[in-house]
Amino acid sequence: MRIASEPSYGEFCTIGVWRNEDCRKVVRSSFQSTISHKTRDDVTRDLERYGGICDCQQTKDSVIYAASCHISGVEQVLKLIADTVLRPTISSEEFSLAKEVVRSNIQAINMKPEPEELLTDLIHMAAYRDNTLGLPKICPSENLDKIDVSMLYAYMKTYFTPARMVAASIGVDHDRFVEATKQCFEDSPPIWEQNRGLLPDHMPSIDESVSQYTGGLMEKDLSNVGLAINPFPELVHFALGFESCGYKDEDFVPFCVLNSLMGGGKGMYTRLYLNVLNLHHWLYNATSYNMIYSDSGLFYIYTSAEPSKVSTDANIVADFKEELSRAKIQLQSMLLMNLEQRPVMFEDVARQVLGHGYRKSPLDYVEEINKVSATDIHRIAERLLSSSPAVVGYGTLRKLPDYEKIQKSIAKRDVSHLRPQKFYAFS
Repeated sequence: MRIASEPSYGEFCTIGVWRNEDCRKVVRSSFQSTISHKTRDDVTRDLERYGGICDCQQTKDSVIYAASCHISGVEQVLKLIADTVLRPTISSEEFSLAKEVVRSNIQAINMKPEPEELLTDLIHMAAYRDNTLGLPKICPSENLDKIDVSMLYAYMKTYFTPARMVAASIGVDHDRFVEATKQCFEDSPPIWEQNRGLLPDHMPSIDESVSQYTGGLMEKDLSNVGLAINPFPELVHFALGFESCGYKDEDFVPFCVLNSLMGGGKGMYTRLYLNVLNLHHWLYNATSYNMIYSDSGLFYIYTSAEPSKVSTDANIVADFKEELSRAKIQLQSMLLMNLEQRPVMFEDVARQVLGHGYRKSPLDYVEEINKVSATDIHRIAERLLSSSPAVVGYGTLRKLPDYEKIQKSIAKRDVSHLRPQKFYAFS
């Protein structure tokens, strides 16, 4: 198990464990009863004693257990985290509640007027069809009833191993944190080692699959769904993505600069604001995303428009140019400002040590950002467009262009195929 720390000022610290692989049911069952804490209330009382708060979050490829507390409670709070990770006693009541929370979240996600989380899942499913990153992050409702407590313990035993975890701290003396980590994680074995009866007869093997980018189309046509009385406009949501790179790739920083250059729908000087939203009043949203993982990445643009404009929407998204120096400064500013927060610094330290085995300083990244040239941006744009497009359509899709048309336009760097045909009548 790797241990990393970073000094910080103040009397409070952030500590926790970062683990690769993810499981939403494990996240929903976290910080509940453990060997040392009979109920969630006991966990809360121990945290409050040191002015602490805890959190467990999941991404496509990792799970984070973290807490912020007064430095006087480092050992006690780290013990709480270690018990949550390695020694949970998942009662049937807690398990049933976790299932209902997941079920409720799924319903809420599907009912949101802005389906951004759903679109993120769909674009990954289109880009990595039926493998690794393309498997749904949002648990299919029909799978919930197939999961039992023994399956959770089997998953934990398989994936909660020292090689897959990093313990990190911000604002704690390194030697003190190393000693506390040894005591909390080594002195007492995991609960599945203490009680083998918790595990099923058949144990799953570790999945070491490498992500395979495929590209493709995912559609969810809602044209037959009535809006009834609804204060929200009827929108069609469209996403167009391409394979970028993993965080170990030499083009990692240039892709981050490209994402900053494209920007979101609220950035005053980003390309999507100046060249898309400013010029096309019927577009409600246009935002770029750069999702980076260990062995691959996905760069995509997500837009929302009226259903009648979806073909024009696809045409605009496929036709963009670059503007550089301001994007580099914005990226550097965002990097440095975010790292002023302890939880963000914790995430940065833990993720880098888990992925690279070491941590690059922010100033190293600032220097790399400065070196990115217009030539680099053109080169990675060509690399981006050389992959098969991943396309998502969500809403009323009668006017969505065929996938083959989109693919042909990208391959030829000519979006004229996507423009809606205009017919004029002369009397």
